[in-house]
Amino acid sequence: MAVTEIGLGQGEVVKLTLADDVSPEIRQQLDELAAKLISGEIRINTSYEGPEFNPATGEFVPQSFKEGLKAKS
Repeated sequence: MAVTEIGLGQGEVVKLTLADDVSPEIRQQLDELAAKLISGEIRINTSYEGPEFNPATGEFVPQSFKEGLKAKS
């Protein structure tokens, strides 16, 4: 199964909708951030290697915990 990534660069598909009471200054700042994301000037990490929360115990567990769950199923 192929994964198709979409984002702000596909304005016809993805856009940020704001409440009417958001100030013009904030709208401008968000537009500037969006342009920097689209251009690659700002990059967002898409992976996470830190601990995961286990809701069954209420504790944080290492990433390897998930692999153990997959092996059990």
